[in-house]
Amino acid sequence: MRRRKFRVYLVLPALIFLFLSLLATPALAPPPAEDCRVPNHGLQQQWRGVWYECDCIDPETGDLDPEACRWEKVPKVASNQRAKNTRFIHSATNSFALVSPSIDHHVGGYGNFGDTEVQLFGTSWNRLSRDIAARVIVGRWTGSSWQTCHDSNWHYVSPSTTHSWREPADCGSGYYRAQGAGRYWSNSLGNWITTGWAITESLCISPSPCDLRLAPPDVKSTA
Repeated sequence: MRRRKFRVYLVLPALIFLFLSLLATPALAPPPAEDCRVPNHGLQQQWRGVWYECDCIDPETGDLDPEACRWEKVPKVASNQRAKNTRFIHSATNSFALVSPSIDHHVGGYGNFGDTEVQLFGTSWNRLSRDIAARVIVGRWTGSSWQTCHDSNWHYVSPSTTHSWREPADCGSGYYRAQGAGRYWSNSLGNWITTGWAITESLCISPSPCDLRLAPPDVKSTA
C-alpha cells in the first residue's frame, strides 16, 4: 500500500506539469474569443501573446466566403508595429464596402504612416469593380485630444475592386491613430455611397517608450 501511494505522489506532479505545458504551448492555444466571420474579416486579436487575424478570403477564388473564415497567426516582426481595424459596412442594397485603416511604425526604410484600404463586394461576397475612392486621416494625440497630422482627402480611381491611400505619421513622437473611409459609385442608386469612419487603436511612434501618463483613453484602459 505504501509503495502504491509513493508512486501516485510521483506521477501526479508529472501529469500536472504536462497539462500546464500543453496549455502554454502557442500552437495548441485556442483562437481569440471573438467570432471569426465576414463582418470581422481583417480583425486582429491577441491571444496568449500570439496575434491572430480573421481571414474570410477564399485563397482559391479571392472572394469573401463565409465558409472560408478562419483565424490565422500574424507573423511577428520585432522592429515593426501595426494597429489595424477593419469595418465591414453595408452601404447599399446590393453591395458592401470593407474599410481597413491601419497605423504603422516601421524601423527601417518604410517609415511611419497611416493608410486605408477600401474593397468592394457584392451580396454573394464576389468582388465588385466600381469607381472608388479612399481617404485616411492620420491623427496625433496631444495629451488631451486628437490633432490632425495629415488628411489625404478623397483620392479616386476607376474602375477597381480595391483602392488604398497612405499618409505619413511624421508630426513628432507620441501616440498616433488612423481614420479610414471609403466612397464608391452605386449603379443601382445612380449616386456616390460614402461609408462611415473606421478608426484604429492608438500606436506609440517614438524612439523611446511613450509616456503612459499622456496616453489616449484606449491605451490607459488596457495599461
